[in-house]
Amino acid sequence: MLGERNVKVTLMGKTGKLIIKELKKKKPKLRVKDYKPTYAGDLVQIDTIVKYINNIKRYVVTAIDIKSRVVFAYSYTNSSSKASADFLDKLIQAFPFDIKRIQTDIERFNRTLQDEYLNDNIYLLSDDIETCNTKLMEYLY
Repeated sequence: MLGERNVKVTLMGKTGKLIIKELKKKKPKLRVKDYKPTYAGDLVQIDTIVKYINNIKRYVVTAIDIKSRVVFAYSYTNSSSKASADFLDKLIQAFPFDIKRIQTDIERFNRTLQDEYLNDNIYLLSDDIETCNTKLMEYLY
């Protein structure tokens, strides 16, 4: 009856009915290990570093272009959709090329950024986020 079809079978406890649902074939997610970008902007990875400073939460959103290794980061006081939209606007202005694909999660770059910049400038991140962002841009450049 079911043959080679990809289905989910559920037995309803209350009614005793057998429910058979045809499952759609899922498209595999594109991963950086599976995809090799061919030009700058073909694949940009974005992630967020969360820092706690004296009970104050700060967010540093980071981006790195896989092909060119061009990077960008900016600090925020919250992780709202408005902050995300602002970051994308700034990223588009900062990168000297169009962005075609975005992937999240770039732990290696985040660790480097924390070790080389954020840990030494943690007071700016909590007390003066504007100056922190200015110095962050200088560091990244």
